[in-house]
Amino acid sequence: MTEAVRSETGLDYEIRYKPFILAIVGPPLHGKTTLATEMAKTSNLALLDVDEARAELFPERIVGQALPGDQERFVMLTSYQSIHERTRDIIQEGNPIVIAGAYTRKIYHEMLYDLAKGMGVSLRIALLECSEEEIRARLQKRSQETTLSNVKTFKQYLDIRERYERMQGVIILDSEQRTKKTATELSKFLERHIVQ
Repeated sequence: MTEAVRSETGLDYEIRYKPFILAIVGPPLHGKTTLATEMAKTSNLALLDVDEARAELFPERIVGQALPGDQERFVMLTSYQSIHERTRDIIQEGNPIVIAGAYTRKIYHEMLYDLAKGMGVSLRIALLECSEEEIRARLQKRSQETTLSNVKTFKQYLDIRERYERMQGVIILDSEQRTKKTATELSKFLERHIVQ
């Protein structure tokens, strides 16, 4: 059941989800944070972003730079642990959450699966995909902006995408279409599964 309410943000309706975890995943530049932000605006989902956690935990050496492999794994493991601790708190308060994060490796996947299982809540995973042409356009746009991403070149993107370990049990969404359209598709999927 969906509860229609007037939202303080000026939106006509808000979707009220019961406590669960929505993870929006995929390689860099696929629009995870953009979609997660849109989902949080139109529902009662709390938003956590792994890039923001990484920047908070390691501000002096992380923002906008690529790290050597071992350092990157340590930074990301620590960032995911922090996000998952915050997720526990939010779920224990009775709220649903959306996490924007790449989840590039199986170890991070397992952490997420274990978190949901340990909390006794449902986990839904949306994998965003887009073309290389769109990635090039997004890189061009980002070159003129300040961003938390450490991916600055197409080569860096390809290196990460090549190592990307795909999660199981995901809904795949095209992130090249308008964000509101993608958010609507995801909301309709979720309404069939997790609504108060």
